Amino acid sequence: MNSNLIKSHTLYREVNLIKENFKKVNNALPDVYLAAEFINDHFDQLITTSLKNDNPSDWQFASLLMVFGSHHSWIHAYINTSIGFSDLGWMSLRRSIEFVCYLSKIKDSNKRAKLWMSKGESLKNRKEFSNVFSVPKKYFNEKYSYLKTLLVLHDYASDYGTHANFEVLMNKYDVDEGKQKYIVSFQDIKKNIDTSLGMVLLSGYRILQCIIRILETEIHNYKVFLKSFENASESIKKARLKIAEREFNGNIPVEVVKNINSDNEDAIEEKCQELKDSYK
Repeated sequence: MNSNLIKSHTLYREVNLIKENFKKVNNALPDVYLAAEFINDHFDQLITTSLKNDNPSDWQFASLLMVFGSHHSWIHAYINTSIGFSDLGWMSLRRSIEFVCYLSKIKDSNKRAKLWMSKGESLKNRKEFSNVFSVPKKYFNEKYSYLKTLLVLHDYASDYGTHANFEVLMNKYDVDEGKQKYIVSFQDIKKNIDTSLGMVLLSGYRILQCIIRILETEIHNYKVFLKSFENASESIKKARLKIAEREFNGNIPVEVVKNINSDNEDAIEEKCQELKDSYK
């Protein structure tokens, strides 16, 4: 088969497509967009008003930076997936998850916070950092069991968005059987953007769940904030059901509906065990 670009693309054209694609996708999925804004808003509340930051210790200062880093990365994950750059979306999501994993390590530890901030200063620091913070292998202890979903997603993102693997390009090419040509595109050309966006949305929700658990004692009016976040969970379920409805052409299997409504994570448990076994 011959290879062929769909069309010669200028950089200006690519930039113009970003806004155009974002609007098109999110207008078609209003429930998903609304749920994403709920996640964005709760991240913003944490950073701007809810986290205690008066005379912060080293670990409190580092934790604020990590929450911001996770938020910043998740926003890029959502935007890039919306505009057809799912590979960049997964890469950003992987980084968002790493910030949360690191956050779980520095809680109440100024020593570890300083290590995170000084990682780049010497080879000794980099080695020590890896021995403490390396994702995923330093998080298989039961103490970090609440991170299991994020560890599975991190592994998935490594294959589909971060490294130079074949999987990274799976959404970037297609085959024109009639003309016997491969077609490649900067934007995703496979028809699975709904599913990818749904996974990024759910990931943002799981990320916030973990952050809230880790920083429970550092959140002003914790019970009020938690109740607001739990109310947002209903919008996440609604968005997931809408995506499933489109995926199954209006005929969602009963089991899928049950799993979404009950927030079932049995599949994650199995994947996490496989991930653990791969590091033995």
